[in-house]
Amino acid sequence: MVGGEAGSVDIKIEMPGKENVATGRISALTQDTIERWIRVQDYLDDETMNDLVEMAKQYPDSALENFRRNFNTMIMRARENRAKRQS
Repeated sequence: MVGGEAGSVDIKIEMPGKENVATGRISALTQDTIERWIRVQDYLDDETMNDLVEMAKQYPDSALENFRRNFNTMIMRARENRAKRQS
């Protein structure tokens, strides 16, 4: 340090009421990332998973965050569509 100047400053940002706030780069969802995310959901059967991937392909990239946020609704829609096809 020269003349009392700091060489580096450690900072920490805390949000009241939040624990374990994730840090890192935030990037927009793409068709590839949403498909990979759907496929790692281990509680879905293969047919529902494939239907969800096809549904996600109908969304523009800018709407994929809403698809992910409403994922339980999307699961119900996929299963309803499958029931209609089978009847």
